[in-house]
Amino acid sequence: MRPKDIPPNVWRTSLNEDDWNFLQVQNDEWPQCLVWELRREQFQAVAGGKIPMENIRVPERGEDLRIMRVKIAMGKQAGRLINQDWISYLARRKKENWKRLPKFEDDQASWIGLDWQGFVRHHGEKLNLDSGYALDVPIWDGDGKTEIVPMKIPWGWRDDEIQFAFAQWLKQNRPAELPEPPPPSAKPTGAGSLIRQSKKNLKALAAWRLIQHHNGSHIQAYAHKGADKYLGNAYYHAGEWTDAKKTVQAALGQIHILHREAVNFASTKVE
Repeated sequence: MRPKDIPPNVWRTSLNEDDWNFLQVQNDEWPQCLVWELRREQFQAVAGGKIPMENIRVPERGEDLRIMRVKIAMGKQAGRLINQDWISYLARRKKENWKRLPKFEDDQASWIGLDWQGFVRHHGEKLNLDSGYALDVPIWDGDGKTEIVPMKIPWGWRDDEIQFAFAQWLKQNRPAELPEPPPPSAKPTGAGSLIRQSKKNLKALAAWRLIQHHNGSHIQAYAHKGADKYLGNAYYHAGEWTDAKKTVQAALGQIHILHREAVNFASTKVE
């Protein structure tokens, strides 16, 4: 890996042990730690290689990110400001004296389910329907188990973002009398388990941050105090550090899926 492949980033000048030594993660917190640290990686890159020092503006519920940016460019109020905590996952846990974790928070669901009355009111003329027509809702498709609902699908989103948002919509809107059927099979175990995969991705993230900190020198990165103990032989050779970058990029591309898996995993561990 050549130095020119390393973009300007916060890890170049500042890399604390909590930013890379994930051996400190306790018990079953690996999936949550992975998502937290991927968010930090993602936002420092978006912010030009710096940890953002100001609040971030994000879309309102159901608002498309692109549309929000267009509104802001036109001088209009759009989205909402969030005060993100940018400290590392481990620093956060130590600050809380490792007390029991609260239930892992879901992302805001962005899928919009419209009621039929609203659908007719806004689209009735286009569909040659009387906007004042009162529908008998909900509408069921004969078998008592299939409901018909109008929905907005933001095709400007990635498929995994749409899937994640729809999963949140399902959680909020599934009828209590029609609970979700049991899963068809058990969760993967061994090397395919969520814990093992989270550990693998975090180790790759640690390697990627170390190589960035040492300006592309895999020798210096591996010689970083404590790195050999954590990384083992996984990133001893130069080409394996490039593999770490690819693993991190793949994880960033699946961050919504990883978040959902972490939420589901945490819900089975925390009362």
